[in-house]
Amino acid sequence: METAIVLGAASADELSARIGFFDLGMSSITALELKVRLERRFGCALPNTLAFEYPTPEALSRYLAAEALDLPGPAGEEPDHDVQESEDDELLARFDEEMAAVDSLIQAPARQGTPRGEGRSR
Repeated sequence: METAIVLGAASADELSARIGFFDLGMSSITALELKVRLERRFGCALPNTLAFEYPTPEALSRYLAAEALDLPGPAGEEPDHDVQESEDDELLARFDEEMAAVDSLIQAPARQGTPRGEGRSR
């Protein structure tokens, strides 16, 4: 539910459990928003890298059930915390792109030498 809200979907039914968050339109900012919403909902601390470490709704729900909420999994099933290296590289590249975009937005007013909002005509 929280994922659907963050991604602007009408319901969680619109999201595939196996498609990556970033393929569904999540950004680094919405990833942090999801983390905060889940912390509030479940009353537990979660890592800032949550959506990067568990990049699909399916992986995230398994993590939340097994680790954060300490719920028992299916009998004999080991938690799967491994993510393929290529997926890790792709996620890190997307994160770097998002952070570069944020940095450029922050640096733009400083490069122009004017405080935000000054000098803009309406």
